[in-house]
Amino acid sequence: MKNPYQSYPAKITRIVLDAPKTRAFTLRFQDAKRQAAFKFIPGQFILVGLPGIGEIPVGINSPTYQKKFFQITVRGVGKVSKAIQQKTVGSVLWVRGPYGNGWPMKKIEKRDLLIIAGGLGI
Repeated sequence: MKNPYQSYPAKITRIVLDAPKTRAFTLRFQDAKRQAAFKFIPGQFILVGLPGIGEIPVGINSPTYQKKFFQITVRGVGKVSKAIQQKTVGSVLWVRGPYGNGWPMKKIEKRDLLIIAGGLGI
């Protein structure tokens, strides 16, 4: 059984400034097999960290069918998120997860929903 607490290195391949203090990061696991095996469902999150600084929970922005990379958005408001914001393309972040139950997509298919959320993700 794989260790659910194991972190894996992911390289930043693209950074977009979405808003002041808010950046979207495109990441790819350094291990191609890990990237190919990375599966999540909408609503799950990952923990993104920097050794010696800490880690933060972050929602996954990219679609579940995207296998070549994944995307996150980070707002620089705390020690860890500000440190992540200082990273550049080619830098490495440490990622573990995904965690959480996510959305029951089959149960909510073809239904009207009202979703109220705060922050950067649902």
